[in-house]
Amino acid sequence: METISLRAEPRTSVGKGAARKLRQTGKAPALLYRGGNKPTMLAIDPVELEVKLRRTGNRNALLRVETVGGERLCIVKAIQRHPLTRRLLHVDFYEVQEDKPVEVMIRVEAVGRSIGVKKGGQIRILRPWLKARCIPSKIPAAIAIDVTDLDIGHMARVDQVAVPDGVELVFDSPFNVLAIGGRAYEEEVVQEETETVLPAMQD
Repeated sequence: METISLRAEPRTSVGKGAARKLRQTGKAPALLYRGGNKPTMLAIDPVELEVKLRRTGNRNALLRVETVGGERLCIVKAIQRHPLTRRLLHVDFYEVQEDKPVEVMIRVEAVGRSIGVKKGGQIRILRPWLKARCIPSKIPAAIAIDVTDLDIGHMARVDQVAVPDGVELVFDSPFNVLAIGGRAYEEEVVQEETETVLPAMQD
């Protein structure tokens, strides 16, 4: 996986007023979390971050955050955006180690043209993001699910999803990730709900 560099400056002022003044200078506030330690307060260039993340096409791209005290290998933990303009307002980074697995949320991507879609059905992604565990260098940009052989009414369960080597999906119990929708699919779902939910209510 490509590692991108990002410059960051230390900051000491906190609060909404300080964050507003920082944004007026073209910067955005950020926090860098390091295990159980107190997070480090930083200021970054939001445009630089956006451009570099867009270039990689991977929300979980590895970043070498350059700040006082040296570089920190990180991934983006959370991004806060303005509800209307979608402008980046705040970023949380999480420091990782190259040889230790991390848990991240990875985007689901359907690939191929399914049998059901050829019949007029539609792909319905029920879980757009899946939790996965792997070392940082193995984090994929997306979890690709081949839907070529899926007909209307068919589903792909999380325990049936193929993942790249070194990547493990994390879940407590199997669930459907995507389905091929259509009239036949909707009728099948109604029947399944009648057969599985009602007996449970009688216990």
